[in-house]
Order: sequence, then C-alpha cells, then structure tokens
Amino acid sequence: MTAIPYFYIIQHIITKKYYAGSKYSKDDSDPKTLLTSNGYTTSSPIINKIIEKEGLDSFIIRKIKIFTCSHSAYQYETRFLKKINAAYNINFYNCHNNDLRCPSFGTLEYSQLLLDKYSVTNANYVPGVIDKIRNKAFQRYNNGEWRNTKWIRGIEKMKNTMADSEWRKNVAKPRSIKAAQNRDNKLAAIRCSKTKLSPHWKNTIGKISQEKRNVIRQQKTNRPVVLEIRQICKQYNVKLGSGWSVKDDEFLNNKLIELKQQYDC
Repeated sequence: MTAIPYFYIIQHIITKKYYAGSKYSKDDSDPKTLLTSNGYTTSSPIINKIIEKEGLDSFIIRKIKIFTCSHSAYQYETRFLKKINAAYNINFYNCHNNDLRCPSFGTLEYSQLLLDKYSVTNANYVPGVIDKIRNKAFQRYNNGEWRNTKWIRGIEKMKNTMADSEWRKNVAKPRSIKAAQNRDNKLAAIRCSKTKLSPHWKNTIGKISQEKRNVIRQQKTNRPVVLEIRQICKQYNVKLGSGWSVKDDEFLNNKLIELKQQYDC
C-alpha cells in the first residue's frame, strides 16, 4: 500500500469541539480509512475514549488536505495548531501546538533532534536502541508458540508452492534457464579472456592484430593534413594533446582551418 500523507479536522457532534491532526505512516496512511471501522481514529487518547463510548458516528470529518510527503503534512499541522493556539483554544481537543511533541520519524526536525540530543543522525545509533530491538525480536521469535504457528505455516506454504506444477513450469523453470544462460555467458567470457592472455594468442592472432594496427596508425599519421597541422604546432609551440593525429579527415580539416585563422598562416 502506498502511503498518502494528509491533514484532517474532525468535529464532535455533541460538544461541537474540533480535533486537528495529520497522518503520514508508511503502512496505513490513507484518508479513506479515517474514522472507519478497523481504520484510523486519530492518535489522541481523548478522541479514542469518546469513540469507544459513543461510537464512530459521534464525529464528522470537516476537512482533509492531502500532501506528497510526510514532512509537508507535519509542517502544515504544526502551523495550523500554532495559528489557532490549540494549546489554549477551548474549541479544540488538541491541548498542544506540537511544541512538546516529538517530531515525526523521517522529518528534518527528527534528524535535527537526534543530532542535538545524541550527536547522531540515525536512530539506530542512539545508545541502547539496538539492544532494545534485539531483545524485542528475541522475545517474539525465540518461543515455541511462534515456531509452532507462523514458522510452520511459512514452511508449509513454501512446500505447497514448490509442489505446484504451474509454479515450476511458469516461474521456477524460466528462472533456472536464465540462470544457466547467465552462467554459460560468464564461463564463455572467462574462456575468451584466458585465450587472449595465452602465449599462443599473443604470438599468433594478437601479434597479427598489433601489426595491422601499427600499419593503420602509420598511414593515418602520415596524411598530408596531419603533417601540415604538425608543422604549425611545431612552429607556434601548440599542444593538441594525444590521439588527434588518428582522428577522421573532417575533424582534422576543421582543426587546420582553425589553426590557420588563429595564427594567420
């Protein structure tokens, strides 16, 4: 599911009081789930107590504003709360202006808070965090209940998938064929490189190729346009770099015209 960060305002029907907030979680941020069963009911304990007592119909949605990133949604919420002074506004349930609230994960404010408080920019480098994550994972996965339920179901699912003839035909076989082709291509490249580096190749094919290249290079460097450019460069102490003498005739003719115009020769 793609996250859709948004800002919202809801109103309690009985008291006419409002609550403003924003939602930007990577997993379940979707304005369609706001105030729905099994959906998002704000992070406020006050609002959730009212909903638990009176039901979801006790609130109505007054405004939803969608953003492209979580940082923009959080910034907009903060500006709105400060504008209405929600910390002391009797018409709002918020009771804060996002001043004492920890910035949302992934925002610039969150990174700045880590930098100021712990001198790090990644929460995993905060002292004690990694140990806490490891202990939580150990408690969750190192128990018989998890191994006998989710782990067993995962193994059974994998076995059923591999036993499926359609899966073997349409997924596994093409993958194995592609892997074999890649392996054969790599082996062929290795054999080719070894052949080129062998003494036999150097004394036969490699030697002939080098001789041909030397002949072609000598023919190119002895062209009239090359000799004329070389004479001008020697006379006026001009350096054109390496490789210019083997370039095509069009490039060399243009270079010759350019040098003659520059040195009036």
